[in-house]
Amino acid sequence: MRQTNRAIRASPIDYYHPQQVDVIHQIQVVRRHHCVPVYNHVTTVSLKTSIAAISPESAAS
Repeated sequence: MRQTNRAIRASPIDYYHPQQVDVIHQIQVVRRHHCVPVYNHVTTVSLKTSIAAISPESAAS
């Protein structure tokens, strides 16, 4: 039998190196504006002057 000089090869060893990959996630913010009533109470003052007539019943007392 004849001997051959063959090199014995080992299986390759894999190395993994983590690399940062930017992934963009788009976010949409919806700002909804609502009008709500806010009561502002305003008062008005009116002045009325009246002259009362003297009735004969009230003058007698």
